Amino acid sequence: MNTNGPDAGLRLWRDERGRLVYRAAPEAETSENVRVARCFPWTRRDEYVSIRDKDEKELCLLRSLDGLAAETRRLIEEELNADEFAPRITAVERVETMFDLMTWKVRTASGPVELQVRQAEDVRQLDSGRVLIRDHAGGTFQIENVAELDARSRSLVEEHLG
Repeated sequence: MNTNGPDAGLRLWRDERGRLVYRAAPEAETSENVRVARCFPWTRRDEYVSIRDKDEKELCLLRSLDGLAAETRRLIEEELNADEFAPRITAVERVETMFDLMTWKVRTASGPVELQVRQAEDVRQLDSGRVLIRDHAGGTFQIENVAELDARSRSLVEEHLG
């Protein structure tokens, strides 16, 4: 496991399916479909962030986000914020596609919502079974586990996963 210094050279980016890809250094191998997680103490918002592979093995522990490339830092912050503030979808009532826009009519733990999703890449499933849906306004909604949805909802979600 690596910990970063100011010139760590690590990089994160999204692949063509919107999944995070990690490289510890320019000459290092890449790890695909990684996730980031805030570590204890959670009150230190820009410190102690873990980068983990699809099997939850820690690849890197970032002591601080300071010194990271701007795009890498932006992606880490985006992922951490999505984890914290993503409303939970409990059912999918309908998905309609018109031109390049998908309209998702869903129920969340807080009530019904209509999402406008521009690209298929904005609907992505993590290896944990969790699905993240990013709407055109930049909001992120989540489905904790597709297998736990009712049959119709599950079918609609699976139809729109890459």
